[in-house]
Amino acid sequence: MSLSLSHSSEPWYAPIGNASTQILVEQDLIVPDVQPDVQQLLHISALPVLEEEKTADGRISFQGVVKLNILYLAHGEPSITAIEEEMPFSDVLRMEEVTRQSDVVLLPELSHLEYRLINDRKISCKAVLRITAQVFAPLQEEWLTSASGEGLELERGFFSRNQQTPWKKDRLALQDTFSLETDAPLAQILVASAIPVPGDFKAIDGGVEVTGELHITLLYTLAEEEPLLHTKDLTLPFHGVLEIEGAQDTMTPSLYLLLEEVKAAAQTKEETAGNVAFSAGILVLASAAQPQEVPYVADAFSTKTPLHLTTTLRQEWEPVGSTVLHTSFSVRFSLEETDPAMLQTACVFTQGFLDQLTCAQDSVQAEGAVSLSLLYIAQDDHTPLALWEGTAPFTETISLTGTLPSDSAQGHLLSQWAQVQLLNGRELEAVIHLVLEVDVRRSISFSMVENIEETGEPLSPPPSLVIYVVQPGDTLWQIARTYLTTPEQILSVNDLSAGEELYPGEKLLLLRPME
Repeated sequence: MSLSLSHSSEPWYAPIGNASTQILVEQDLIVPDVQPDVQQLLHISALPVLEEEKTADGRISFQGVVKLNILYLAHGEPSITAIEEEMPFSDVLRMEEVTRQSDVVLLPELSHLEYRLINDRKISCKAVLRITAQVFAPLQEEWLTSASGEGLELERGFFSRNQQTPWKKDRLALQDTFSLETDAPLAQILVASAIPVPGDFKAIDGGVEVTGELHITLLYTLAEEEPLLHTKDLTLPFHGVLEIEGAQDTMTPSLYLLLEEVKAAAQTKEETAGNVAFSAGILVLASAAQPQEVPYVADAFSTKTPLHLTTTLRQEWEPVGSTVLHTSFSVRFSLEETDPAMLQTACVFTQGFLDQLTCAQDSVQAEGAVSLSLLYIAQDDHTPLALWEGTAPFTETISLTGTLPSDSAQGHLLSQWAQVQLLNGRELEAVIHLVLEVDVRRSISFSMVENIEETGEPLSPPPSLVIYVVQPGDTLWQIARTYLTTPEQILSVNDLSAGEELYPGEKLLLLRPME
């Protein structure tokens, strides 16, 4: 018998590893000479931004800056001042899987920030950053998918894996002019905070389309009045299309939105007094994937000659499903006795952490927390602006049909933001909004035939006619293999339909094919 073997060598794009590291960034910041002395630090917000990343064999090097907005009460003046500073950082993340050709998704996250006033011109600031790397690469594999030959019978199998596009990175630059609807000119924009909130994002032929809103909060003062603080909440829609080779509209997208820059400046011309020129930069990382069935040869035998099979035990991650959850929950907080009473909220800063994902039957449970920093105008005239901090833990159940407790879930917070309402001077209620992306995979193992060879030994055929009694656990393939007949022959002789279940104790007539 002459055997003809068919192999597949289709390339595919796959995750090959992930790792993370923590780095400490610290620096003494000097207040510029043109700014007044510092009497009291009110708040520092930090935005980590990666500016450059390079891959080499076994490592990923990166560098960036932590952008700081420093808000303080000026010494000897009843005014609040804001300045901007940057703290540079760089490091190397070592990963054996990485090569120069690898695609890397590198994500910075602020884990901790602390600061203190050294003197009226110097501020000590420390930030702990967590840098996470996910590494992808095109892989070239070869495996047996089919074979042919006289008397050869094959048991074929299929496993499922994600057909994924490469990750694409692009930057959305947003610009607009906002009117604060005031007759008095602006004195200073103290804080401009923004949170990108995804709306609809979907795969299209040739790319991923992203829409959403930037939630903006401005804290500012007006000229020609006492140093009163004003706030304004605004939204700015955004839209973008990332061109991704291989993307199709049947795929499911995955997305990261990283805020990289926020700027707001008061316009100085008399006719535009009260207007704010606003700009922001959002780094968008996107990919798309869909399950693909991959055929393989699970077993083989011949009714004509003995065969030698070379097999291997293969492990794969099968996609179960993915989803995006938009949800919200409310939490009540009370101020400590040492905190000044609240008069009005100014700005809310949020930082979300997804701690754990646990699979259950048809669902995934997500556990994490959102830290809140609330700048508020105090009732005490001697404390114009105060800071309150709190933490809101959350547990969310995400429905995902087909999920089993033994599955593995991965995910991340796409966005989180909060709306705060003062209940009275010492109590507040926060409504926290979350956007969660979750992906569930299942580990499977199976035997795959790598090669089929004739042994050259004579065949010792069983009897040509047998009455066989079905045993528990028997399959049509196993019976046919044992008695060197074919599944089709068994079905035909016993007037059975393909897929019909065999029952223990059932009697089957087995006829070997004629020579």
